[in-house]
Amino acid sequence: MVTVDANKHSFFKHVVEQRAANASNPALQHWLKILANSSCYGLFVELNPNPAHGANLGVFSGEESFETESNVVEEPGKWFAPHLASLITSGGRLLLAMLEKCIANARGTYLFCDTDSAAIVTANERQELRIPDGRPITALSRDEVNRIVERFQSLNPYDTSLVSGSILKVHPVNIGSDNVPRQLFGISIAAKRYALYTKTQNDIEIVEPKAHALGFFYGPEDSPDDWEHDMPLWIFEAWDWLIRGFLWLHQRDPTWFDLPVMMKLTLSTPHHALQHLAKSPLTRPNNFMMIPQLSRFGVPEGVDLSAFTLITQFSSERETWMKSKCINIHDPQSPIYELTNQYDGRRAVVKNFFMLLDAYKNHPEAKSVAPDGSPCKYDTSGLLHRAHIVANWPPIYIGKESDKHWEEGEDLSLLEFKAIEYKQRGNAVADEEQLARIAKVPKREFMRRGINQHTLEKICKREPVRAIKLAECLTVLGECERAQ
Repeated sequence: MVTVDANKHSFFKHVVEQRAANASNPALQHWLKILANSSCYGLFVELNPNPAHGANLGVFSGEESFETESNVVEEPGKWFAPHLASLITSGGRLLLAMLEKCIANARGTYLFCDTDSAAIVTANERQELRIPDGRPITALSRDEVNRIVERFQSLNPYDTSLVSGSILKVHPVNIGSDNVPRQLFGISIAAKRYALYTKTQNDIEIVEPKAHALGFFYGPEDSPDDWEHDMPLWIFEAWDWLIRGFLWLHQRDPTWFDLPVMMKLTLSTPHHALQHLAKSPLTRPNNFMMIPQLSRFGVPEGVDLSAFTLITQFSSERETWMKSKCINIHDPQSPIYELTNQYDGRRAVVKNFFMLLDAYKNHPEAKSVAPDGSPCKYDTSGLLHRAHIVANWPPIYIGKESDKHWEEGEDLSLLEFKAIEYKQRGNAVADEEQLARIAKVPKREFMRRGINQHTLEKICKREPVRAIKLAECLTVLGECERAQ
């Protein structure tokens, strides 16, 4: 259906061009999009963590390198090429930074910014807007936004007969059903938690909601057969309820508000914490299961919250969820637990969808700071600022793979996920800069915080000490410096 000649074509460029050329074939177009996204980046950074027993490894991170032992080895995939992967991601971030600079130069701002886009605050005509922290911001005109879009036209690497114009596109969501630009409004709670909507007389209509931190839960209702959106109906209903609350409009409580929040998963991972579940009448290997999400204070009396995760059989019949029989995956002798919505000391209090959304709207932004420079809280509002990161010493070296199961779901191994850590072994000697910093802090402060006097004296004399001891000393040094 699509021919690629390696002697004539740049593979990734050609795939993107052919996606545009096959607009009349949505299935092929969608597949080409997946191919372009996965093969132009994912293959080059594939690392597969495999168990090992005391394997000797060389760890390389930035300018640092050291030898260590590990029980996990990250094996490179067949097409592993980190130099390409890092250039691709840094190139994408560079384009975003260029876009942000263009917006700032026009004295504009944006509501949110994601991996490959920014929602620029825009109106038909340039105007000043007041926001909750009292300062005005500028809504750029559509003409100003179009001029920013045109600036990226010279960066288009594709055949312009197939992929014309700028690589920065005005999203189709901005165009109404009458093919005329429409005014969109937006609410942004935190990174990746936002929705776009339109206004009518005293009413709103959700246009594009985000399912981040919601989509991995099993939906409380099925979408109609004729539903045409990528996001399920219940996500639209959830954001409709949230935004009406923000705008002091009448809220329509969804019919599913009282249902318990459940996460679907597959019992397939040969996980040490799950071996005893094979003997339970509630579980079978490779079966679908569900994890009820418990209320913060919903643990029965005498149960340790940190070792209490309930699991139950999967059911698509939502009305039966509150009657679920559950067992604790951390307890080989787990009794059968029942769910309830009122604490009685015996049953587990489950979180319902109202509680989920009520907490969702109060989620503090972690990647930015408040208008006054302080950390964001649940009620922070206004134009947020960059969070400046100051690295502590020593760094913790971890593997590439991070836990995204909470977004992608359906694997019980996520319950005890831990990042791979590579620790330095052997002896180490403090350098001149570290010694100069240590000399500025009274020795009693180190000893008060658990550093042995003999170890501290050896470090100050530039004698070799265990690397982990030097690391502990530098961690305490950082605490003392911040306290000063």
